[in-house]
Amino acid sequence: AILESEKLTSGHAPLARRRLDLSRLILEVIDAHPQRERIDSELVPLQLDADELRIRLLLRNLLDNALHYSAASALPVKISLQATPKRAIFEVADRGVGIAAEELSRLGEAFYRPDSARQRNTGGYGLGLYLCRLICEAHGGDMRIESEIGLGTRVIVSLPLDNS
Repeated sequence: AILESEKLTSGHAPLARRRLDLSRLILEVIDAHPQRERIDSELVPLQLDADELRIRLLLRNLLDNALHYSAASALPVKISLQATPKRAIFEVADRGVGIAAEELSRLGEAFYRPDSARQRNTGGYGLGLYLCRLICEAHGGDMRIESEIGLGTRVIVSLPLDNS
């Protein structure tokens, strides 16, 4: 994660953009996930120009976070994909522990972990969402996080359909 974030912020590794079927890519990431039975999807067919490896990493990180902070007995994590005339919008939503409102603005910072995630047994270094934010920004997009304690978290990613 550290190496990838350095590549994205320093310009050492430009994006390898190509035409992607984003809905197919999302299904591939779900199918390859060891907890795929805990993931529901609602996808529309959508294509865009993007770096497949980095979008795949973005999707895996978001799904891993959502599953990690949701109890195994909770409702499945849901990933949805929709399109506006100019943007691809996908959302990963869980019914997990949630994040306090005062923590949300710092979640995309490197090495930042909210109080609820700082326990030694939860692992991680606070780089996953930082890397996700960098991937979104490198594609000309953005990432927004909404959460409520006890109700869960939603991460909304918006990427441009036209990169011209």
